[in-house]
Amino acid sequence: MTFKKIVIYTSYIYFNLTAYMILPKLKTEKSPEHVNGLYASIDLGSNSFRMMIAKINHLPTGVQFQTIDTLRDTVRLAGGLNKDNELSEESMTKALAAILRFGDRLRSFSPNQVVAVATNTFRVARNAKKFVDEAEKLLGFPIDVISGNEEARLIYIGASHIAPMCVGKRLVFDIGGGSTEIIIGDGHEPKLLESLPIGCVSFSQRFFTEGVVDEENFKAAQNAALKEIKTIAPFYRKMGWEQAIGSSGTARAIAELIALNGLSGEPHDLPVEETGGVITRHGLDLLKKTLLETKHIERLSLLGLKADRKPVLPGGLTIMISAFEELGIEHMEITEAALLFGALHHLYDQSKNGAHTKKKGILKTLFNSFGKLENLDKRHGLIEQLGKRFNVDEAQFKSINETADFFLDQLPTFKNEDRKNNRKLLSWASFLHEIGLAVSRTDYQKHSAYIISNADLPGFSRLDQARLAGLVLGHNGKLNKLPISAGYIDWHLLFCLRLAHVVSRKRESGALPLIKVQQSAKGFKLKISKTWLDKNPFIQFGLNKEASDWKKIEWKYEIELY
Repeated sequence: MTFKKIVIYTSYIYFNLTAYMILPKLKTEKSPEHVNGLYASIDLGSNSFRMMIAKINHLPTGVQFQTIDTLRDTVRLAGGLNKDNELSEESMTKALAAILRFGDRLRSFSPNQVVAVATNTFRVARNAKKFVDEAEKLLGFPIDVISGNEEARLIYIGASHIAPMCVGKRLVFDIGGGSTEIIIGDGHEPKLLESLPIGCVSFSQRFFTEGVVDEENFKAAQNAALKEIKTIAPFYRKMGWEQAIGSSGTARAIAELIALNGLSGEPHDLPVEETGGVITRHGLDLLKKTLLETKHIERLSLLGLKADRKPVLPGGLTIMISAFEELGIEHMEITEAALLFGALHHLYDQSKNGAHTKKKGILKTLFNSFGKLENLDKRHGLIEQLGKRFNVDEAQFKSINETADFFLDQLPTFKNEDRKNNRKLLSWASFLHEIGLAVSRTDYQKHSAYIISNADLPGFSRLDQARLAGLVLGHNGKLNKLPISAGYIDWHLLFCLRLAHVVSRKRESGALPLIKVQQSAKGFKLKISKTWLDKNPFIQFGLNKEASDWKKIEWKYEIELY
């Protein structure tokens, strides 16, 4: 290592130690050549060019890429293909301008920190080499034109690291501008993958000329998509899956439109923001109906419909509907652009030298009820990292967690309740409930919930992230002031967490008395020692206040002394 690199690397370490002295982070190992600790991946797609810059974190449950910066340009390169499959000069000029901006952002990066992949349009364009040669000069890094199968493999790898947890096989569906990738995998390993020559740009241009949408051209586009999907559908249905994930910009846009415009048929108060909700058959049917009624895409007025998405929505929608119909999909969750993450993992696997030492943190001792470290839910690592950043009181966490878990064991398991996942949510809420103290003691639970709601937590579904924030927000304070919907508040978990907080609030190590709890249709009952309460007036006051708070939202809360 040169003297200059040593100085830069030492300065970087000093900066991080100084900047985060109050909010310490998990230590991560960095290879000497990655002095800025960053990696970049670029996806030159048929519809959009995307770039993501990320920092690598080594967690007890594996590697996580934390997004630092993103860039996106809607170049719609597939639209520049003529009948001879040659890119027009106009389309190449626009695309190269985007490449120039990407290259400028990456001037300080070295080759082993950047991966750039090009997809379907580059595979079919006869003059793609001319474009790639010029693009590599402007970018400053090599561009790999990958095959359809390699694109599918990388998409699955990326999705498997950022999608909500799944026990069993996962279907990943990615509609691009010129191709659609469909993959079934188990864990991080793809088992069955295919790339079909159908995309939102190519289909929109082929079937919806000048934006006109009617029954005839919609049916023609759908039949064309069905024809392609039918060739692979039997193999996919035979293998089966437990979870369906949509990873493309098309999937995210459709999910947002369904959620924001109430087209799912399942009213919910789940925050939509950029990530969207879920895609359902009913929602797709209503979106199709709305689109056909307008007769022209430019007249379509829906909440969340972006101008750059309008021209390619009809083509993407026909492909999505065809996949739901032919593959028998009923429900699809949404995740971020998986190809970018997959390319990053591929780059990291190629560049790492030897195994990184994994930090054995409190997960191993305090989450050991969930199994061996190597089999841990990767979300534990993210939760630990977030808690460490905000200086969690580990002793208090342990007290709250064990007490809340003891109460939960006494409550009945409800129909269709995933008690294993709920136990994890309760444990995570116990760990993170006080992180808002790093902001302010006043209404700290609001700060805690805000941090959780807005944190980058790959592997969490939006619903589970909202549920976790709801538990943390409601663990203290007035229940009738909760500014969130009852639709995703887990009342029995909240009861356990609040009770554990009340009886553990003194932060003493002494043993608690045996507290028995019960739950009825709309209320709770607890039995506690009168002798012990008389000796602990502070906790007695807290329990009486707790009973009053629950009664204000019309829940019964009985305290029986023995």
